[in-house]
Amino acid sequence: MASWAVRRGVMGECLVLGWQDYPRSTEQATENESRPATNRGRIGDNIRDRPLAFSASSVCPIHPKHLHRSSMVPITQTQQFFTGWQAAQPFESENDAHVARMEAFFDAWKRSVPAGASSNPAEAFHCQQFAEFSAAFSPACQDYRRTGVRANAWRAAGVGKDEMRNSAVLRWLLDGFEDHGQGAAILVAILRQLKRTDLAELASVHPYWTRVEACPFGEQESRIDIEIESPRFLIFIEVKVRATETGNQLERYLDLAAAKAAAEQKPSALIFLTPTGRHAVSEKLREKIIPFSWKQLARILDEHVRKEGLSNTTAGTLLLQYAEHVRTLR
Repeated sequence: MASWAVRRGVMGECLVLGWQDYPRSTEQATENESRPATNRGRIGDNIRDRPLAFSASSVCPIHPKHLHRSSMVPITQTQQFFTGWQAAQPFESENDAHVARMEAFFDAWKRSVPAGASSNPAEAFHCQQFAEFSAAFSPACQDYRRTGVRANAWRAAGVGKDEMRNSAVLRWLLDGFEDHGQGAAILVAILRQLKRTDLAELASVHPYWTRVEACPFGEQESRIDIEIESPRFLIFIEVKVRATETGNQLERYLDLAAAKAAAEQKPSALIFLTPTGRHAVSEKLREKIIPFSWKQLARILDEHVRKEGLSNTTAGTLLLQYAEHVRTLR
């Protein structure tokens, strides 16, 4: 006969369900032993005429290394289920008491159906309507995909979660002279979001230039991810995606920004861009370093496109696609 084997699992506090095969007679046992080893006790041999029983004492024939967590369930839950199942199943006997218990089991099962569920399959599922929908769906989906609405240029370009690549794209967006055509609008919007209206006003009227991997004063050990500089102001942006700040990195960048700005007596800022907008680890730096998140950037890009009416333009598409991309950065 066939039996479900249940035992305590080797990978934790759980029960492992496995199929165990037993011969129905001495002749079948002899026949089973005479088979090749690979064919003995296969699931599917004469399953239809086998009684299905539950044996708590049987040994699971599945080797532990072949077990998968999807085949394991909590002990308490499984024990409760099979206790109720054994109490309701007639097993070998067909006497009235077993039949009554089986009827009670299915009555309780019916009562578990959510209130308001239709008992008429025709009311719950319209075959003709579904067939018509299925026939129309494929060509409509193909037409939708041909519009390119699911495309993302930044994803296709492999920008991914690489800090240097994302820094390069962000520098392009912030540069007022680049070919996206938005001028300084995105940088100004970011600075206003970060409550640095003084720098926002300066960026809106004075030209500036941007660069990545900048080394102020030629210090090769201190590479600024994005430097934005004008004769009137200075901004450093430290970009993080998966990494955390290392050592006294932010303190060194803050000192460099202050020293470079002081030489020309202009205001400066250090922006710390991370997936969550977290603060610097050092308490003493938190009031001096401005936290900013990729999600904040995405919202600024979305708002810029909406406000400027760029939804159906190339620039608007690129900005919205980059907003979609940076929301995935963790």
